[in-house]
Amino acid sequence: MVELPGVHIPIGGSGNYVGQGGGATSLTDLSDVTGEPGPGKAPVADHTGTFPLTEVASQAYVDDAIATANDRWAALDARLSFVDTLAMPWEPSNPSVVLTPDGIVFGPYTDGAAAGGSLRYHDLDGQPFSAVRNFAYHGRWTADAPAPKAGSEFYGRVFMQDTAGTVHDACFTPGSQVYPGLGAGPFQEWVATAGMWRYDDDSGTGGVPLADLQASYGDQLITKITITVGFTDGSDLAGLLRWVQINGNRYTFGSA
Repeated sequence: MVELPGVHIPIGGSGNYVGQGGGATSLTDLSDVTGEPGPGKAPVADHTGTFPLTEVASQAYVDDAIATANDRWAALDARLSFVDTLAMPWEPSNPSVVLTPDGIVFGPYTDGAAAGGSLRYHDLDGQPFSAVRNFAYHGRWTADAPAPKAGSEFYGRVFMQDTAGTVHDACFTPGSQVYPGLGAGPFQEWVATAGMWRYDDDSGTGGVPLADLQASYGDQLITKITITVGFTDGSDLAGLLRWVQINGNRYTFGSA
């Protein structure tokens, strides 16, 4: 009989085995043990005569692992939302903004300079402008010839009012960034809070980091956050918005 470099314990029996250091002689001799590996702590020895520790999961361990997984799923669920109807806190500015199975469609607008539409978000209403920590969105825009100028894509704004009740806005336009994006056609993501912003300025050029505006106007109260296509340029201008992320919470759009 060839002796293998380990040991074998017959299942259901208590027979002897060849090994070093003694130890359990059957599976029924073993218990849920902890500590350093050694004789009696595992049914099989390695070639050096060491009996590696075999971890046994207790019910308390399993319960704790399940509770931890559930907590993580709950946290993820709170961060990810699927929007299948445009109801508060979401509001279309006019009937040209429509929820479809693919996302939110804007237009088309025959004259992109004279018409447009916005998606409004109201969940931060009443909070200070400084509460906007993250704002990003993903979609595409299209237009027929002549090719529209930079600035015809989706642009984002935060509307707010000061203590006197005067309305102001901070505006992010992709076309005014150092890298203006991919242009008309491809789906792309715009991380507005990482870009340049303007205050009460619809010129479509220039800007400063959002933190600079918040340092000056951070106490003004938000009345709405908007994403807009139109009132810019291009013929048959249209947009398809797939998702929006605000302060780490992501909202994916699509009707049933």
